[in-house]
Amino acid sequence: MYSTGRFEEDLIEYRMTMLQSWVDRICRHPVLSQCEVFHHFVTCPNDEKIWKSGKRKAESDKLVGASFYLAIERPDTQLDLLQTEARLEGYSRFYCNLDESVKLLQNTCIDQTKKHQTAFKREYNKISHSFSKLSRAFDTDPSNCAPGLTDAIHHVSEAYADIGTVFEEEPKHDWDPLCHLLFEYKGLIDGFPTVISATKGAIAKRRQVEKEVSEGRLDDDQVPPMIRRSDTIAYALHAEVAHFHNERQRDFKKAMTSFLTEQINFYQKRGYMT
Repeated sequence: MYSTGRFEEDLIEYRMTMLQSWVDRICRHPVLSQCEVFHHFVTCPNDEKIWKSGKRKAESDKLVGASFYLAIERPDTQLDLLQTEARLEGYSRFYCNLDESVKLLQNTCIDQTKKHQTAFKREYNKISHSFSKLSRAFDTDPSNCAPGLTDAIHHVSEAYADIGTVFEEEPKHDWDPLCHLLFEYKGLIDGFPTVISATKGAIAKRRQVEKEVSEGRLDDDQVPPMIRRSDTIAYALHAEVAHFHNERQRDFKKAMTSFLTEQINFYQKRGYMT
């Protein structure tokens, strides 16, 4: 599918980096890190029979989808319904805004990488070629009256070629790592609207049951189980959002520190070379 050479090496390195980041992220998750499926994925020996056995066991798991909430242990304290609904609206706005900004910044990273490796490099190579051609023209002088000048112009040509190389290689130090993180976060963010919607649906169902009880169409004993189920779903969402925020602060603090450090180094390097 892919030709051999540098492209294939870069692709393999990229996939290894993203896989390691994914494994690290799951290891930091308080629930997923304890999942048997994940343990099987990272510890299964190179044995097809054992792998298929673990796969079949995972596929027969009953606690999937909405049934997963049956496995959750949460505080007995009942949540305030109005506060929960307000928090859900806040979550919706936050993840919508975050989704837009992450996609925008990722597109900027991709655009900058492309410019560094094509347009910017091409421009400096063009400058280099122009000076190189001038030095070669000087070098054809039969009298060789200005060899020092010829060499100096040749070095200018090499310097601009080096600057083009600096531009070409720079994204792997700053734009690419930031883009990789944003790619991860696109996936993480994509899951939240569905979970938020499920939580809103549970609360809507709770309100419906409470209304039907007040109208005498359902017995009072229908309310407590419905409240407990909706609270369990809300508690799970609150916990996941809290974990996400901890990860977000950690990830972007580290990413921005690294990005800005590499940008400073890049512009200092450009100043030195020019």
